Amino acid sequence: MFSQSLKKECESLGVEFKFNTSIERILVEQGQVRSVIANEGDVSCEQLLVCLGSYSKEMLKAIGLDVPIYPVKGYSLTVPITDQTYAPTSTIMDETYKVAVTRLGDRIRAAVRLN
Repeated sequence: MFSQSLKKECESLGVEFKFNTSIERILVEQGQVRSVIANEGDVSCEQLLVCLGSYSKEMLKAIGLDVPIYPVKGYSLTVPITDQTYAPTSTIMDETYKVAVTRLGDRIRAAVRLN
């Protein structure tokens, strides 16, 4: 429901969604994104939101942008907070073991990254 509502709101603001479309490359002219070259033809744009997960890095590298996005493997667990006294108020990270614990409203998420 959230995603569908968000899509409708974005469309009301002029966003156009393209599904089942393969992006070949982004066309940049004079430092500005002009269009996306896709399997269904060119799509002109003034602004572009890249949502390709770990594939974003390679796509954006081709136009000179280096973004800190990396594919990771890991696990996470999200549980409700049962006692506010013991719940963290900010993120706790152990970079040695790649473990993070963070508060998400009335829930806690623990995550570990595997290499």
